[in-house]
Amino acid sequence: MKSFGVVVACFKGDYFFAKSTCASIRHFSGDVPICIIADGDFSVDELVDLYDVQVMRPQEMSDPVLRDLCMANNRSKLMAMWEGPFEYFLYLDADAMFWGDVLSMFKPGEVDFIALRPCDWKQHTKATLCNVFLDPDQLQEFDPDFIWKERPYFCSGAFVAKRGVISPEAWLEVEEWRRQKPTLFSWTKDQGIMNYLILSMAQKGDITFEELALQVTTGDQEVDDLEKRFPCRLQQPPETVERPWILHFCGTKPLLQIRGNFNAPFSAFRLKHYRNLYGTSCLGKMRSWVRVLCEEVKMFYMRVDKKLRRILTR
Repeated sequence: MKSFGVVVACFKGDYFFAKSTCASIRHFSGDVPICIIADGDFSVDELVDLYDVQVMRPQEMSDPVLRDLCMANNRSKLMAMWEGPFEYFLYLDADAMFWGDVLSMFKPGEVDFIALRPCDWKQHTKATLCNVFLDPDQLQEFDPDFIWKERPYFCSGAFVAKRGVISPEAWLEVEEWRRQKPTLFSWTKDQGIMNYLILSMAQKGDITFEELALQVTTGDQEVDDLEKRFPCRLQQPPETVERPWILHFCGTKPLLQIRGNFNAPFSAFRLKHYRNLYGTSCLGKMRSWVRVLCEEVKMFYMRVDKKLRRILTR
């Protein structure tokens, strides 16, 4: 088992985002080991060939209960925690990327879990907690000692953890709570449970925990402010930046077809990935643009189909 690496989870529908993510990691942080959790039956050979990534698939997990838990949903990231190749790892959703040498901002192994947040502690109303994380009133029925007010809740799209910091048994126990109370946690399969388990273990002193201002969730920011903070040309991402961040494009996705959204850094690394694949000649650059535009067309039709299905099922 290697001591540290970066883990990126993706499924077939956002695999092209993972290409940009890996390109950004290699661009800013060199040859750090990367593991791709590929949720489904699709090829990730481009990433293996270009970035020497290790590939894991939830459908290959050894425990059938955990396999069913992690397949075909956003709990696939838990595979890194239970069967991953790294003793310590930085996890990223496929719609997150490096902006600078993120790894220079912390030392792996010093604490069991690092919550990567946009800034210092942020106040959450009870309504926000119920929508994004957990229902504190319902949770009191299962854990009356849990202190839910003024806690450093975090987005689970990026974090640093020790392998096994959350045991399968602990996770499955809380999944049973969700079965009894379907609205106990938010609509995401993993975020509410992960926040509860990590914060409750930290409260009890069972794990060491830190929070670090390192993740920018772009859906929470104004586009003008993001463009000023993270200027980027599509033709060439910067070699260095003033201050490293993880840019997490949750909410509106960084697609070129969406007007007025913030996408330049992610789009630049989409193109860089294909230049890594095809070369930097005029032909290589042209083929890179063709691949990106084909992805945009495919995503456009997927968005239209999704809207039509929503309308027809009303």
